[in-house]
Amino acid sequence: MRLSKSMLVTNILLISIAGSGQGRITWMKDGTSYTKVEGGEIVKYSLPANTRTVMIAKNKLVPAGQTSSIAIRSYSFSADGKKALLYTNAKKVWRLDTRGDYWVLDLSDNS
Repeated sequence: MRLSKSMLVTNILLISIAGSGQGRITWMKDGTSYTKVEGGEIVKYSLPANTRTVMIAKNKLVPAGQTSSIAIRSYSFSADGKKALLYTNAKKVWRLDTRGDYWVLDLSDNS
């Protein structure tokens, strides 16, 4: 599928607006979609229609024995897209936030 110049400019503008003030976006390997954290969930936007899909719902991020979900600081997906590495509870060490908790979420069974 080829995008016209006007569609490409429109999509870049939409991404810029969507990304401003809401945290960073992460491009997916397919090159036609991106993800970002919104309201404590990881949401995927597929272009060019900008279709929104919740990839990881907030209720899937509640650790056993707790009542609230973890606050996602950053995340990445495995090469096969079946697992997500979630970084939370960031603490500064010297000048950088390098200490924190890492969680692995298996997307196939939500464990």
